[in-house]
Amino acid sequence: MRARGTTPIGGAQSGVTVATTTEQVEALRPLWQSMSVSNLDADIDYFLAVVAHLPGVIAPHVLSVERPGRPAMIIVARLERHVFPVTVGYTELLRPHLKTVVVSFDGILGAQSEDDLAAAVLALRSTLRSGRADAVILQKVGLQSALHRAAVAGSARVTRIGGIAATRRWLVTLPDTLDLLLEGRSVKARKKAHYESRRLRRTYDSVEVIRLDRVELERVLGEIEAVARTTYQRALGVGASESALGRALTTLSFERGWLRVWMLHIDGSPAAFWWGNQHGDTFSVDTPGFDPRYTKDGVGTFVLHAMLDELCQDPTVAVVDFGHGYAEYKERYASQSVEQRDVIVLAARVRPLLTGQFVALLATVNRMAYRLLRNRSFATRLRRTWRARLTERRGAD
Repeated sequence: MRARGTTPIGGAQSGVTVATTTEQVEALRPLWQSMSVSNLDADIDYFLAVVAHLPGVIAPHVLSVERPGRPAMIIVARLERHVFPVTVGYTELLRPHLKTVVVSFDGILGAQSEDDLAAAVLALRSTLRSGRADAVILQKVGLQSALHRAAVAGSARVTRIGGIAATRRWLVTLPDTLDLLLEGRSVKARKKAHYESRRLRRTYDSVEVIRLDRVELERVLGEIEAVARTTYQRALGVGASESALGRALTTLSFERGWLRVWMLHIDGSPAAFWWGNQHGDTFSVDTPGFDPRYTKDGVGTFVLHAMLDELCQDPTVAVVDFGHGYAEYKERYASQSVEQRDVIVLAARVRPLLTGQFVALLATVNRMAYRLLRNRSFATRLRRTWRARLTERRGAD
């Protein structure tokens, strides 16, 4: 069913059309593909694959906003039964959920001004007022961005979940060679990387990095799974996955030519990989993986350098996006970072507001604990211990 309504924006009437079926989304394809899409997550085919295969998704919820005298906008979003997990470390304690409109990363297409972004926020709030959803999530919004200002100005403070920790999105602008990129690292770190590379080649009979995306798809899926199932990320439910969603997105990326995979073979067997998708002049890194049997061999860094070496020489790639969230390698290799946070706006109803207060309280506690632990060596050791236990538990299963 297609829902239609009007929302007053800046004294004018705004037409808001909601596409809630695949057929209605497809009807937007000509307009959608005429717009600049800066993030693969907001590509129409990628979006439809997520909607079709992500557990918990109820339906597409793509808003088309038309206003007199202004260009049309598309807000790429899905309606889902969204879980707000309450965690301590890597342990999940509770799973409260709300019916939520989740906007894709960089999913407001066609906006050309702060007024346009304000109109988009108002259109999203109309979904909450209509009762179709209990919450709206704008994912990883830059704290200094126009969208963040519009989201804060366009919603009452009591309806926003507070206490959510900011994360950083890490990027590196590529020079022409890997050596130039590594100049930003210490002499000691560069010598260590060279030493570990030579030691790896001395230790094993055959050490080879191959571009898996240049072979057949089934081999790509098989070798990635062979490594990914041994990693701690699999125990956390992140990274490469044999799920229907993981397979669908990898297949789509392979078929569309976005996918890049660097796989390390040691004595003929897959041991570690780095991978991601190229969209425009940006290569976005997905979660890497390595077999924990080779932890002391530095295989992760070995493949990372092979990937960066090739990307530096590729004239079609200008930026590597390591994604959001902290990792030691991101801080070491990134040349810039942007502070981001999810903006979560709740419907002004009892259940959403109470759920939001509970989530905010636990988020504040977690953020305070993180601040206490960060920059402490024992925090790093604690994370590694958790990950090792998860990997061992995964192996036992």
